Amino acid sequence: MQRIYLPDTDFSEALEISEADLYHQLTRVLRSRVGDKVIFFDGKKQKDYVYKITAIDKKKVEFEKKKVIKKDSELLLNLHLYQAFPNKVSKLEYIIQKCSEIGYSSMTFFVAEHSQKLGLSDSKEERLRKISIEAIEQCGWNIIPEIIFCEDITSLTSGKEILSIVCDPTSEAKQLSKISLKSYSDVHVFVGPEWGFSEEELLACNKRGFHRVSLWERILRTETVWEVVGFFMSQKKK
Repeated sequence: MQRIYLPDTDFSEALEISEADLYHQLTRVLRSRVGDKVIFFDGKKQKDYVYKITAIDKKKVEFEKKKVIKKDSELLLNLHLYQAFPNKVSKLEYIIQKCSEIGYSSMTFFVAEHSQKLGLSDSKEERLRKISIEAIEQCGWNIIPEIIFCEDITSLTSGKEILSIVCDPTSEAKQLSKISLKSYSDVHVFVGPEWGFSEEELLACNKRGFHRVSLWERILRTETVWEVVGFFMSQKKK
């Protein structure tokens, strides 16, 4: 069954959709017919709402609720990515898509010393958020991650319930496997651009109580680091 993100909906017994874009998606793209079933979710609750199409006319699609599926698919640990802007928009799209699939709660993209400023327009930012929604629709998660674009992250600090780690392939960094997660509910993962964080940025992270960690001797691409860290964290929390 097709899964569709439908925010700000009370999911009553009878549902009617007349919004132009969604109507077009259902009738022209998906070519839905009376009797077909569709799954809706609101991006906030861990529930899927299964509806059956009862009528289609030239302006709306009508549905009847069949069942509610309670989910328990989200990560036990809240993962937050802080990613320095990569050098290509295609990398940005990939990061957002795969981070959504892995289960990150939020993604913040910022300008580091070695970043290449991409100059995203409002329409491009909106398209990037839609990529995240599409990934959640397809992979079966329910919570839509927050996506933030900002100039810098100087106001961020570590808190009692927050573990902040900076991915840093140097001899000074701790091994990720040595970091305990027992007392934390949130993990902030900081990833640098293609040429890494500058030494000044790493020193600033030290002063703010961040943990500098390495994965192993290999240096991973900026669009790969958070995948490895995210999977490792989600498995270790369990």
